[in-house]
Amino acid sequence: MTLKRESDRIANKAITPPTLGSVEHRHVLTVMAKLYSWHVLVEIGVRKAQTGLFLLGRCPELQWIGVDPWNVPKGSMAEPGFYNHDGEDREGQYRMVMRETRQYGDRAKVLRMT
Repeated sequence: MTLKRESDRIANKAITPPTLGSVEHRHVLTVMAKLYSWHVLVEIGVRKAQTGLFLLGRCPELQWIGVDPWNVPKGSMAEPGFYNHDGEDREGQYRMVMRETRQYGDRAKVLRMT
Protein backbone atom coordinates (compact mmCIF):
# COMPACT_ATOMS: atom_id res chain seq x y z
CA MET A 1 0.00 0.00 0.00
CA THR A 2 1.36 3.44 -0.89
CA LEU A 3 1.88 6.14 1.73
CA LYS A 4 -0.83 8.22 0.02
CA ARG A 5 -3.41 5.43 0.31
CA GLU A 6 -2.41 4.73 3.90
CA SER A 7 -2.70 8.44 4.71
CA ASP A 8 -6.18 8.58 3.14
CA ARG A 9 -7.26 5.48 5.04
CA ILE A 10 -5.99 6.71 8.42
CA ALA A 11 -7.13 10.31 8.06
CA ASN A 12 -10.59 9.09 6.95
CA LYS A 13 -11.41 12.53 5.56
CA ALA A 14 -11.65 14.20 2.17
CA ILE A 15 -8.08 14.67 1.03
CA THR A 16 -6.59 17.60 -0.86
CA PRO A 17 -4.84 16.30 -3.97
CA PRO A 18 -1.07 16.06 -3.51
CA THR A 19 1.07 18.60 -5.30
CA LEU A 20 3.81 17.83 -7.83
CA GLY A 21 3.14 14.12 -7.65
CA SER A 22 4.15 13.84 -3.99
CA VAL A 23 2.25 13.35 -0.75
CA GLU A 24 1.52 16.59 1.09
CA HIS A 25 3.32 16.98 4.39
CA ARG A 26 0.00 17.33 6.26
CA HIS A 27 -0.97 13.80 5.24
CA VAL A 28 2.37 12.42 6.37
CA LEU A 29 2.06 14.26 9.71
CA THR A 30 -1.48 12.89 10.17
CA VAL A 31 -0.24 9.33 9.68
CA MET A 32 2.69 9.89 12.04
CA ALA A 33 0.52 11.54 14.71
CA LYS A 34 -1.86 8.57 14.73
CA LEU A 35 0.80 5.89 14.32
CA TYR A 36 2.98 7.23 17.14
CA SER A 37 0.12 8.53 19.34
CA TRP A 38 1.38 12.10 19.40
CA HIS A 39 -0.16 14.18 22.19
CA VAL A 40 1.42 17.57 21.44
CA LEU A 41 2.70 19.18 18.26
CA VAL A 42 4.53 22.52 18.31
CA GLU A 43 4.56 24.33 14.98
CA ILE A 44 7.07 27.15 14.54
CA GLY A 45 6.11 29.55 11.75
CA VAL A 46 2.34 29.15 11.57
CA ARG A 47 1.34 31.79 9.00
CA LYS A 48 -2.30 30.73 8.27
CA ALA A 49 -2.24 27.61 10.50
CA GLN A 50 -3.25 25.36 7.59
CA THR A 51 -1.19 22.44 8.90
CA GLY A 52 -2.34 22.88 12.49
CA LEU A 53 -6.01 23.14 11.57
CA PHE A 54 -5.71 20.11 9.28
CA LEU A 55 -4.21 18.01 12.09
CA LEU A 56 -6.58 19.26 14.78
CA GLY A 57 -9.51 18.25 12.59
CA ARG A 58 -8.19 14.72 12.09
CA CYS A 59 -6.39 13.88 15.34
CA PRO A 60 -8.78 14.35 18.29
CA GLU A 61 -6.11 13.45 20.87
CA LEU A 62 -3.63 16.04 19.58
CA GLN A 63 -2.87 19.35 21.26
CA TRP A 64 -1.37 21.92 18.88
CA ILE A 65 0.81 24.87 19.87
CA GLY A 66 1.45 27.38 17.10
CA VAL A 67 4.21 30.00 17.36
CA ASP A 68 4.56 32.93 14.96
CA PRO A 69 5.25 36.68 15.38
CA TRP A 70 2.82 37.57 12.55
CA ASN A 71 4.92 40.52 11.52
CA VAL A 72 6.79 41.35 8.35
CA PRO A 73 10.38 40.28 8.96
CA LYS A 74 13.30 42.39 7.87
CA GLY A 75 15.85 40.64 5.75
CA SER A 76 16.96 39.59 2.35
CA MET A 77 15.53 36.89 0.13
CA ALA A 78 19.12 35.62 -0.13
CA GLU A 79 19.17 34.64 3.56
CA PRO A 80 18.65 30.92 4.26
CA GLY A 81 15.11 30.21 5.41
CA PHE A 82 13.79 33.67 4.50
CA TYR A 83 10.23 33.72 3.17
CA ASN A 84 8.95 36.80 1.35
CA HIS A 85 5.76 38.05 3.04
CA ASP A 86 5.42 41.19 0.88
CA GLY A 87 1.79 42.05 0.30
CA GLU A 88 0.46 39.67 2.96
CA ASP A 89 -1.90 40.92 5.64
CA ARG A 90 -0.02 39.38 8.55
CA GLU A 91 -2.31 40.99 11.16
CA GLY A 92 -5.34 39.62 9.30
CA GLN A 93 -3.72 36.18 9.23
CA TYR A 94 -3.25 36.32 13.01
CA ARG A 95 -6.91 37.27 13.56
CA MET A 96 -8.04 34.46 11.24
CA VAL A 97 -5.86 31.90 13.08
CA MET A 98 -7.28 33.04 16.42
CA ARG A 99 -10.83 32.76 15.07
CA GLU A 100 -10.34 29.34 13.39
CA THR A 101 -8.52 27.71 16.32
CA ARG A 102 -11.16 28.82 18.85
CA GLN A 103 -13.34 25.83 17.91
CA TYR A 104 -10.67 23.47 19.32
CA GLY A 105 -10.67 25.06 22.78
CA ASP A 106 -7.75 23.99 24.98
CA ARG A 107 -6.40 21.71 22.24
CA ALA A 108 -5.12 24.73 20.29
CA LYS A 109 -2.78 27.32 21.76
CA VAL A 110 -1.45 30.27 19.75
CA LEU A 111 1.69 32.10 20.87
CA ARG A 112 2.47 35.40 19.16
CA MET A 113 6.20 35.61 19.64
CA THR A 114 9.57 35.02 18.01
